[in-house]
Amino acid sequence: GLGSLDPNVIFREAKKFKSTGRIEDDSTETSSKSEEEIQENYINAARSVGDGKAVILNGEITDVRYTYANCCNPIPGDNVIGFISRDGDIKIHRAMCNNAQHLIKTESDRIVDVQWARNIDGKFLGALRVIGEDRVGMINDITDVLSKSLTTNMKSINVTSNEGMFEGIITLYVDGIKHLNRIIKRLERVQGVKSIIRY
Repeated sequence: GLGSLDPNVIFREAKKFKSTGRIEDDSTETSSKSEEEIQENYINAARSVGDGKAVILNGEITDVRYTYANCCNPIPGDNVIGFISRDGDIKIHRAMCNNAQHLIKTESDRIVDVQWARNIDGKFLGALRVIGEDRVGMINDITDVLSKSLTTNMKSINVTSNEGMFEGIITLYVDGIKHLNRIIKRLERVQGVKSIIRY
């Protein structure tokens, strides 16, 4: 969605930039450009700003369209990169995401450096993989920690068990990495929990 991130990928020569991510130019030549040429101009302009940095701050253009990658669920505080899709949208990935690493290797010309804005409001979707003993009351203890101790809004929990062990994938809304780390530390104290990692 739009709002807390503001990629300052600035076209010095462009007059307008629509929220759709497409370039709007007052010249008559724009309409004759191919999609590939427009995309090339987009990438070149992005790389020309701030020594190749597409910094997230309150810059000249505030309506660049972006989305968060579902494969890694980036949240404020994560190191992130931006990937320019063919329609001009920017997909935000965690820098260490496997998909992001693949894109860096195979489509590096579409990668732009992004940072989080300083003041960010709202909730962000994070995901955790919790592994532990499959004991009676385990799920209740985990959900109690999330709902009572940390007043965290949980979106979903998917649990499987095998040979006395369980694995749960929990998706929940957090303010950022500090909030998520507090949740992890608290869940680690639940009896029978063996490991918790980002998912």
